[in-house]
Amino acid sequence: MPLARTTVYSIFKNPFYYGEFVYGGIAYKGAYNPMITKDEYDEVQRLLGRKGNPRPSVREFVFSGLIKCGECGFSITAEEKTKYIKSTGVVKRYVYHHCTGRKKNYKCSQKAKSVELGELEEQVQEFLSTITISERMHDWAVKYLSTATNKEIESREFFRENFTKQHAECVKRLDNLLKLKISGDNAGDVLLTNEEFLTQKRAITGEMNSIQNKLKDLDDRQNNWLDLAYKAFDFCKRIKERFATGTLNDKKLILSCLGAAIILKDRQISIQPKGVFSVIQKGVKEVQRLELDGNGLEESKETVLQSVYSSWLPGTGSNRRPIGYTYPYISVRRGLYHFA
Repeated sequence: MPLARTTVYSIFKNPFYYGEFVYGGIAYKGAYNPMITKDEYDEVQRLLGRKGNPRPSVREFVFSGLIKCGECGFSITAEEKTKYIKSTGVVKRYVYHHCTGRKKNYKCSQKAKSVELGELEEQVQEFLSTITISERMHDWAVKYLSTATNKEIESREFFRENFTKQHAECVKRLDNLLKLKISGDNAGDVLLTNEEFLTQKRAITGEMNSIQNKLKDLDDRQNNWLDLAYKAFDFCKRIKERFATGTLNDKKLILSCLGAAIILKDRQISIQPKGVFSVIQKGVKEVQRLELDGNGLEESKETVLQSVYSSWLPGTGSNRRPIGYTYPYISVRRGLYHFA
């Protein structure tokens, strides 16, 4: 049965399809994948003669698109409610977060367990405390990094020299292979057939490519690891303050920088930092324990940071990073370091 013209028209002018829904005269960003883009929607409105029509203001929330339900895995949505206080004549606004409950054939119990925005932010602040570096620890870490830099340079140059020698040996082997192939003694391919020549050439070329990749990785390590370390420590020194006083965009950026999986279940938030922040979190926890203990603090701190450093760049080869780990791209947005 074909759709009525009025139904088709209502579909075309519904902002839901590009990612917004209207509630109480206010447009909110939905926690779902839109079917069309905002530009496509605007073009349709122009064709329908609705250009310039007033549209409700868009409300954004700190945790929009960042939190998943710990029970069903679907997105957590935000909902704003108002309450009129008769005694003061003030209208108070509250933002609650809960599961969208959209998993088919499953009734998620978390949909009924909403959490107010203020409570969620308090829980986030508790988590940020676990990766926040004190001024004293920051200064001590920077001092240690200066020492570690010299060791890193020595290590890097040792492996660079070693890889360069290996590459030169491969070039010499390839030259000798070619000389043998075209020599008079190999007339009729008595010493080296075409198939044998190509097989050995591919093997040597493969070795050379592998060595060149290791040299490139060595350069990446030189250009990135120290810069990453300084910026990550600086980021963690101010992270709680920035989250408490920052704008909505600052808070969203901080959470996205952590590269973390954020889960909400039974009104409790769980954040698992990734990469460098996971390593720093372990180091902060150990340093805090040492500060409470107070015995051999300076020597113990050096041991802890050495452990953090080793976890960050483990091993003794040229590629001392964890398997599967890549250096994040570092940029600055609104005064915050962004680790992408």
